[in-house]
Amino acid sequence: MISRKKLAIIIVLCLIVLINLTSMIYLSNKMNIGWPNTKAKMLFHGAALFNSLYVIQIEKAFGLGNVVTVPFKVSRDFLFNSAVSRLNEQDAEKAVWWYLIKFIEYREVVAPKLNNLYAKKPSNADLRIYEKWTDEIYNNLKPLATLPLENDALKPKRFNMFMEAANFYINERQKIEIIKKGDLKSFFDNEDEIARVVDVLEWLNVLYEFTEQYKNEGIEHIQGQDWFVGKLLNNRACMAIVFYMVNKNKFSCTDPYFLTYTNTLSEIRNIMINKDVRFDQHAEWWVSSMVSFNLDAELYKITSNHYKCLPSRK
Repeated sequence: MISRKKLAIIIVLCLIVLINLTSMIYLSNKMNIGWPNTKAKMLFHGAALFNSLYVIQIEKAFGLGNVVTVPFKVSRDFLFNSAVSRLNEQDAEKAVWWYLIKFIEYREVVAPKLNNLYAKKPSNADLRIYEKWTDEIYNNLKPLATLPLENDALKPKRFNMFMEAANFYINERQKIEIIKKGDLKSFFDNEDEIARVVDVLEWLNVLYEFTEQYKNEGIEHIQGQDWFVGKLLNNRACMAIVFYMVNKNKFSCTDPYFLTYTNTLSEIRNIMINKDVRFDQHAEWWVSSMVSFNLDAELYKITSNHYKCLPSRK
């Protein structure tokens, strides 16, 4: 039997969902003022509202998978999917809104939970949940970077969105492997994981072409970095690929991935030492989490002592 108190809470939640959902659908049907994809944008804004006001806040309070979040998530996803159905399949706007809604949920709620698993022994079911989230990030990176984007207002922001999501993807996949195996050796040995990293770099190159004209406007979450995240993404991705090639005896000192890795590492260190980049609080957290200088030291030792690519350190 459900108590009267619980029943009252459920009724109130359902009323909130019904009122909000009805309002969003009504407004989306009324909005038709000549802008491209107006109804879709209205529905996306409704989904974003449900996401920020209800889904994220409730999940932060009660945890992932709680019952209270269900009606709000169902409403959010209904609005999101309704908006997606109104967009051109070859338009990157769907992926942009995925970032603004689904990725934000991952960043704010899911990723902190994954960090907490370092001190525990999570079940395989728990890890599959995080793997599924990171698979979703990977699947949205390609359209975010490579498809044309009709909405001019979103074009300058796309670069930053991709950089943050791509850096998160690589970082989180490596975290999952550390939790499962205790280190990153199995990640660097995994052909499928490295193939995905190569994909990310290919999409990054396409995105550079799209966003070159918006270079000075494309940084939103990270202040004053002038494409620093691009160097960081290049560096961490190339590092993983170089480790893989070393492990598979395919490494060469002239390999483009190795050259990109060494060049970007030098640039990153100079920028950080000279404090040429000012990070906001959020950026400081994930930039520092990406720069694993212990791995850089290990790779330097391998490539200098064994392959003689770099001068040995005394």
